[in-house]
Amino acid sequence: VRGRRSEIVTVTADMTSALAGRSGGIVAMGIVPLVTEDATGSQEVQGLLVAGLPATPGDPVVTLADLEAIGDLAAAAVRGARLEQALVERSDWYDRVAHTDPLTGLANRRTFDRMLELELARAGRQGSHVSVAIFDIDGLAAISASMGADVGDDILRRVAATLADSVRLVDTVARYGGDEFIVLAPGSAGRTVAPRVVDAVAHLDRANGAGSISLSAGVVRFPDDGANAEELLTAAGEALSAAKATAPGTISGRS
Repeated sequence: VRGRRSEIVTVTADMTSALAGRSGGIVAMGIVPLVTEDATGSQEVQGLLVAGLPATPGDPVVTLADLEAIGDLAAAAVRGARLEQALVERSDWYDRVAHTDPLTGLANRRTFDRMLELELARAGRQGSHVSVAIFDIDGLAAISASMGADVGDDILRRVAATLADSVRLVDTVARYGGDEFIVLAPGSAGRTVAPRVVDAVAHLDRANGAGSISLSAGVVRFPDDGANAEELLTAAGEALSAAKATAPGTISGRS
């Protein structure tokens, strides 16, 4: 490959000492840079091939040519492995972007909707319940307007973290709108989860010391409040509206 400088060096006493005496009868080493070249002629070093030789080659040119041929194969393999790893990492990144909310790190609405459909299908087969609890941060729009978007974003992140810590491993928690979060709880646990979340958030202080944070919540349950995802979410929205019309921090809906 153009620009590659391969060489054969004799193993000296200093090298043997550096190897802690484990030279194993090696008297010379062939050193070949692992270089790849793309279609544009741009070169990239992928690593270094170092081959121990039991004797000084009689024809170093031939020996280096053989090592460089091996090096070309090794360089191509290393580059291929790195490209594959990069593709996997990029695919994982795109997957996270597609399924999570960038501000809070929770599942996004698209992911929640898919999980809801799956849980409702399972519950329908098994004749079991599914709870949905939707939460709204009371007065967040006014807080953001008066104190700045950064304060509002900080509250969203802290509420999201509290939500994630308050639910079970089998539950799905997502950011559902600008200041809304939603929890999907298999079984009838929604009415248990909602007060736990509301209480945990009530104990959070705003970072700037401007007062407490509260959540209003609406709780519904399949199949009692809706036979499908659309009906269930409509019922949850109505329960949340009833809670917000009552007072901040109120929970309304399925008992």
